[in-house]
Amino acid sequence: MAAIWNKNEKIAKHMLKNGHASVKDILALSFGVWPPKGLDINPAVTHAQQIIFKSFSRENMSGSKKKHGFWPRFKQILLKPLNIVSDALGTAGMATMKRERVIFINKFMCTFMPRLAARSSLASTLSHEALHSLQGDNYFRAKEVYGEQGAAQIWKSQSDTTAYLIMDDLKDYDGRFNRNFLRKAFHMVSRKVSIRPGLKYLKDGDETQAFFYQALLAGYKKWGKLPQDTDELWQALISFGLKPPADVKSHIDDLPADAPARVFAKRIHAGEAASNLKAIDRSLSDAGRTYLWTKTLPSLYADLIEMFGDRKGRERFGLGTNVKGQIQQQVFGKG
Repeated sequence: MAAIWNKNEKIAKHMLKNGHASVKDILALSFGVWPPKGLDINPAVTHAQQIIFKSFSRENMSGSKKKHGFWPRFKQILLKPLNIVSDALGTAGMATMKRERVIFINKFMCTFMPRLAARSSLASTLSHEALHSLQGDNYFRAKEVYGEQGAAQIWKSQSDTTAYLIMDDLKDYDGRFNRNFLRKAFHMVSRKVSIRPGLKYLKDGDETQAFFYQALLAGYKKWGKLPQDTDELWQALISFGLKPPADVKSHIDDLPADAPARVFAKRIHAGEAASNLKAIDRSLSDAGRTYLWTKTLPSLYADLIEMFGDRKGRERFGLGTNVKGQIQQQVFGKG
């Protein structure tokens, strides 16, 4: 967590006070600049869509109203104190992906409790949840952003590269992932994220992509740019403390000392984000880990930078044509 006087925390607090911010403003807050260095972002992709901030509560999130009838009303009154406690001690925030763009902020977890130790986690919470909103814009709300024809093209081209389906592909490939994750990884995660069922949390591709994004944000501060190809991405993953499969390690070790990927060799402390990536990696068989490093994580990253507006996107990793980039040019212009 950052100190309460940290510049980004002050900016995040101001955003929260205003009650809304654009996706671009939150991306700029996350990286410290927009666009980030290392990518070829189409400037016409402005990310001007506004996200509304609301207080985190069961009633706000569900839009529930006063119940009628003795038993429904009795349960609502009886359970309300328990709901308030579980909300207060639950997750720091949550974003809508299918409806209007809203981030529900748990002020108790983001500001009140951390401030007792002169800390704040508001900026990191906004970064994580804003990515979920961006995921929604590029899938569930794609018609709104790209128009009906553009959305249809994106859905067709992303039949295997949306964040959800990328992780489903991994789960289908390696049965050990399903067996081991509950036993080895989710016990720890479920304690931290009481609002979500532990078994679902990291297997959901949108969450894995969001934690991957947060780890990259931590690295960006030291690297000064984002990975541009497979070598740089692998070196970045190693810098988070992940142990690469033998073939990947051999390839990285054989790179020249002055290879561009060496910029990403600096040790990065990415906290919970890196821990979650490690939990996935440790839960896999050797073949599954190779698949994770050569297919799953490059695909998640390619999908991420395409959402940002990177013109090359998945082409950087030999994963096909960036159809989303072509549609972005048609809809927004070349910039």
